[in-house]
Amino acid sequence: MPVEKIFALNLSKQCNTVHLSPTINLCLYSTIYGDKNAKHTEWRNQNNVIAQLKNYTSKNRFELAEEALSFPHRYIEAIYGKYLFYSVSPITDDVKYKYDTNKRIYDNINEIRHDINKWIKCIKGIQDKEVIIQNIELKLGKYSNYKNKNLWKFYFKFLKKNNLKEILEAYRKYTRLFISDKEAIEKYRQEIIKFTHLKESTTKYWIDTIKYEMTFGNLEHAYGILECGMEVVVGTQYNFLAKDEKHLNGILLICRILMMQAETNPTPAPAPATISNHQIEVKHLLSQTPTVYFECANRQSLPFRQSYIQYILNNANAIIRN
Repeated sequence: MPVEKIFALNLSKQCNTVHLSPTINLCLYSTIYGDKNAKHTEWRNQNNVIAQLKNYTSKNRFELAEEALSFPHRYIEAIYGKYLFYSVSPITDDVKYKYDTNKRIYDNINEIRHDINKWIKCIKGIQDKEVIIQNIELKLGKYSNYKNKNLWKFYFKFLKKNNLKEILEAYRKYTRLFISDKEAIEKYRQEIIKFTHLKESTTKYWIDTIKYEMTFGNLEHAYGILECGMEVVVGTQYNFLAKDEKHLNGILLICRILMMQAETNPTPAPAPATISNHQIEVKHLLSQTPTVYFECANRQSLPFRQSYIQYILNNANAIIRN
């Protein structure tokens, strides 16, 4: 049995174990799952936009409606009707043009939605890159469209043409679905290198492709990919002694931290004293204290109620009375 089918069967068993809905495809293969504001044909934030139009005290009520008219979706006609009803001034030619264009595109997309090849041709008529990406993500998450290689190829071509970093996330998912597609994994790694040189954060994808090689490829090759990643991201050459999977996993723990530090602080830093430029031993690596990074970290004061015992301890009088 092909490895892709084995992977799909294992995934299906996991879903059944936790009683997930068959529509879980959208969550597994699409980045727009649960996002009401995602700009695609099944956009569903219409209630909020209409409520804002009715609210005369809202300063941006028309802006929200005009944004909802800027891309094709199933509620575009309803939004346009409400916009006309609540508008306090004549509609502009720009708004009318956006509505007419996107209504026509939506009608065309809806008509041929079951034919992937025709759908791809139709989606090219959209000018907004973000809208194209989110419609493709939606399509990949619907039914079994994630199995359609033509859809994936169109996605890769579009992202590469526009030099968008989203191509890394697309390749990350694709290479787990089509495990035997070695050409795709090589293209994936070339894109990782390219975006690393462009000073983008790529540690996640370096670790991902190394893990792929450990699971489905060659362990010695995985060491080589790690050496390449460290040289490109950190700017220092390392020669790792290939041992076993446990050894490599230990090295990955520290190398991940070094990569994240290099991305946070672009200035090249000397190699730590416990790490030689020629070889690394896990016992040295694990002796370091790992650093955890959070993006946009904010303190939160959560309004949890005190427990009864905590309330008593804070307020009770401890004096013993006769």
